[in-house]
Amino acid sequence: MFDRRVMCIAASAWTLIVSLAEPAAGQEKWLESLHRATALHREGHSVQAARICEEATKQARAGAASDADLELIQFQQALIEIDAGNPRQSAARMEVIWRSRQNRLGPLHPETLVAQLFLGQAYAMTGDLNQGLSLLGPVARDLPRLLGADAPEVLVAEAAFAIALSDAGAPEKADKILSATVARIRKSPVGRENILSVMLGHLGTLKAMQHDTGQARRLVREALEIRRKAAILDHPRSIALYQTLGQAEIIAGRPKAALAALDEALVLAGRFWPPEHSERGALYVSLGLARLKSGDLAGAEEPLRKALSITEAALGPNHETVGGILAMQAELMRRQHRRDEARRLEARSREVFRQSQSQTVSVWSLTDSR
Repeated sequence: MFDRRVMCIAASAWTLIVSLAEPAAGQEKWLESLHRATALHREGHSVQAARICEEATKQARAGAASDADLELIQFQQALIEIDAGNPRQSAARMEVIWRSRQNRLGPLHPETLVAQLFLGQAYAMTGDLNQGLSLLGPVARDLPRLLGADAPEVLVAEAAFAIALSDAGAPEKADKILSATVARIRKSPVGRENILSVMLGHLGTLKAMQHDTGQARRLVREALEIRRKAAILDHPRSIALYQTLGQAEIIAGRPKAALAALDEALVLAGRFWPPEHSERGALYVSLGLARLKSGDLAGAEEPLRKALSITEAALGPNHETVGGILAMQAELMRRQHRRDEARRLEARSREVFRQSQSQTVSVWSLTDSR
């Protein structure tokens, strides 16, 4: 009989990669499709995996699969959609699963809390930090008691909660949580190279946010070396590491080193991410800022334009991060003596900040844009 349990084997910036038992010969077509989607997701091909998951759903419905089977497919598709750069779709799908599990299993059942974890992550990725934190906080508190402190789901819950806290303006508290998580993983790192490298990258990001660029670079380079030795460097999870290294170099005043790191990130993004992937927005912001800092004013214009387009589509036109990108574009126009364009962009930036009722930009790489 096919084992329908989902076993966590690794963690990424936002999701757990899951492994399914090999389907037996003659099993339902949807099981074969789901297994294929899972394998592609694990290899980093999330866009293709999402398409195959959609096919698995159609096959399962045509074959009168049970509600539990359909939920398994939907759960996996919601995870894949986060890595594929579609957090809004993921949130809508995971919300249905979470509410179903609340009614069927209760709010404190581990399966309910795991769905709540990924729902909170998806909301945080859409920029709704209040909703994300309200979901992630209870998970980070309750899941360790149910699954144990070293369960992969617990480690990801702690990282997701810490990242949301840092985006909400509490990097010191986030640093404390994530440092403790990394210390636990270091005690038994064998077989956990992927999750350790990801957590080191998150911790490096927090250090860079606090302008501890030396520590940030050390942590990220350690993470990249771990991935190289484990033969998992050629994977989309390495993109965030190169990007964080680039951001740390920008803050340290080393734009050429930043551009070298960001070039590595762009190469990987070109292989694994579609042009509209939501995470490309932050990558283009970093690239534009690095070029601006290096004096390449003409070269900074295109990545900032792309960053604005992607971020508006992902977070909405009135999100504070959009305001930050507009402010960077205005600065670029001023340096090029294009004063009318600069004034228009500044006015729009102020209006976005007014609409968002905040002057705090949640993408930390914008903090040193001036």
